[in-house]
Amino acid sequence: MTQPSQALLQELEQHDTSHDRRKQIGEALAKMGDPRSGVGTKDGIPDILWLPVEAKGSVTVKRIWHPESPGEEARVLSTHDFDVEPFYIAKYLVTHAQYQAFIEADDGFDNMAWWSGMPEAYQGQTLAEQRTKQLNNPRDSVSWYQSVAFARWLNHRLDGFELPHLSGDGVMRVGDNAQIRLPTEWEWQWAAQNGDESQPYPWGNEIDEGYTNTRESGLGQAIAVGMYPHGAAVCGALDMTGNLMEWCVNNKQNPEIVEVESTALKVLRGGDWGYPIDIATTYYVDDEDPGRIDVLNGFRLVLGQVPTSLFD
Repeated sequence: MTQPSQALLQELEQHDTSHDRRKQIGEALAKMGDPRSGVGTKDGIPDILWLPVEAKGSVTVKRIWHPESPGEEARVLSTHDFDVEPFYIAKYLVTHAQYQAFIEADDGFDNMAWWSGMPEAYQGQTLAEQRTKQLNNPRDSVSWYQSVAFARWLNHRLDGFELPHLSGDGVMRVGDNAQIRLPTEWEWQWAAQNGDESQPYPWGNEIDEGYTNTRESGLGQAIAVGMYPHGAAVCGALDMTGNLMEWCVNNKQNPEIVEVESTALKVLRGGDWGYPIDIATTYYVDDEDPGRIDVLNGFRLVLGQVPTSLFD
């Protein structure tokens, strides 16, 4: 890592570094070739920095009705409890550079194998342009189907890749007892909340507008991944609140369902640059049609058990 890039990364560690300056630092890193592991590619393959997330409990996923008029109160519509198995999570959202590798690969975006089982209208779904085009920005404007296709491709390209099993016994091997995929909603929530602590923000309980890129930053766009290191979750994952909303793999209405065949609403988590921070919490749940393309939406990956036959 060069001295200039080290100086820029050290500046990010200062809590009083402004939002505008963080945006500028991300742009400067992109111009010099961002040296951070987990942001770019190696030999044409996305270089994902996997972080261990140990699980020793269960997560309660809530569906909350949010007030639409003054004087109304929020109320819980339903709750679902899930046991969480150990898994690995990507430190960063998938970047523009990493998704571009999928687009340009001979066996990548145009290979219909990665779209198998999806509604015919969304197989090989036309991509929207990246809104913020620097390579270390998160890949925005992707649908759920396009995110799943990327995960399937990378799962194939990393077949046989191993990480230590977090139980302490053996390994998690891609193509054997583990898969690369979108996170389930309960995995995402566990990683963001530090397990069963149920904290409302990845960094803790207090609202702090200097910890993330939400509406309050005034930037009006996503910026390079990882520009708020002091806003990290305990596992080390960055931008789990703010920057872009993140697709999860399960259905919204019934979170136990994980499938690609229908157009049932899918879950989004984490808030984004257009949301205020008070609702961009670790327990806030949004949803969209899986075929919808929105500049506020991106995704990150996990390496974990297979929830269904989704990736066969």
